[in-house]
Amino acid sequence: MNRWIWPDSRPARYVRCAGALVLVAALVGGLLLLRKHRRESELAGACGGMFGVPEARALLGDGPYGEDAVSGRTTGDLDGRGASLRSSCTVEGLHDVTLSASVDGVPARGHRHDLDGMYPKVPGDLPAQPLGHGWNGLFSSGESLRGSPGGELVTAVLLDCRAKKDDLLVTVRAEPDRDDGAAPVDDPRERTRYARAATAAAAHADDHWGCGARTGKTPRDGDIALPVGAYDDVPLDDAKGTCAGIPGRGRSAARAWESARGRPGAASPLETCVLGTTEPTAAVAYRFEALYGPYAQAARADHAENDYTDRRKNPATAAAGRLHDGGHWASATCPGSRERALFTVRPPYRDPLRHEDRRSAAQRTKDRAWERAALKSFAQHSARTHTCTHLHLP
Repeated sequence: MNRWIWPDSRPARYVRCAGALVLVAALVGGLLLLRKHRRESELAGACGGMFGVPEARALLGDGPYGEDAVSGRTTGDLDGRGASLRSSCTVEGLHDVTLSASVDGVPARGHRHDLDGMYPKVPGDLPAQPLGHGWNGLFSSGESLRGSPGGELVTAVLLDCRAKKDDLLVTVRAEPDRDDGAAPVDDPRERTRYARAATAAAAHADDHWGCGARTGKTPRDGDIALPVGAYDDVPLDDAKGTCAGIPGRGRSAARAWESARGRPGAASPLETCVLGTTEPTAAVAYRFEALYGPYAQAARADHAENDYTDRRKNPATAAAGRLHDGGHWASATCPGSRERALFTVRPPYRDPLRHEDRRSAAQRTKDRAWERAALKSFAQHSARTHTCTHLHLP
């Protein structure tokens, strides 16, 4: 007798279940991809796409970035027809990091009447590190000589635009919440993330406003120098960065806080050398600054506004000389800039109403002679890095 054998239906059930799982996975994957694309589009459209998407996401997280989390505005232009360009954008991320960028036309003109707001400032009183990688830029953590860390990390890039256009200063500020798990600046990977966000913004600004500058390369992992800290001083005789070549001054100027150690060819629009006594915790003795482009213009505007004692001869009106409140200045002509570079040295400030100057006339003469010699060495070293010429010394 023939017996009917029912076919085994388990393989069919397996196929149907597998098909359903594949369909669910495809739907979930599609939704995730759609959400990712929406968030990337949201960040790409923030303030006209001022930030590079992958670089900004590395700091801000995956979003969402709603209207309340994004703010920005743009005024002026880059072609010299009216007020100079000024554009800003701020995005609040999910990783307790706020990322802000500003693009400023250089030189400032038109609506810039507020000296404090002429250009974004670089925080801290210690030297900022040059950005390197072919960028004329800097990286600063805003740390002070008292050892207190700053509240924000600042990366600034100066772009030399083609003829008949203003230059561009791109400044990116990141404010991480260090009390909420944000990685410290000591982590080289974090420094690279911040630097990449800034260089991506600079590359976008160059393209968006038709600057036509020669841009640098994307920073490599771990290749952004650690910002100078309060305890990073070296003997002045061992200085190899921004303090290299400055003559010693006995105990009063024996220690140096400097940047660009090991990077002699890395240019920065703001270079600083700080000298102090043999004790790391002692007060600063001398401060040297080399200011280029926007930073030189802002300093001269400040002198023009505040040097009431001698309006006829100050950094805003003369190529070199002695500062009315102590110290000296020099200047040089630099390629690609309408603003002469400004070099200054400032001794410790003495309030004439509170501190009597007990130095003899002969000692004051020696101090001023050393200041001029030290400024000459500092200015020559910095000017060579920027290929500047026609150096005027006091």
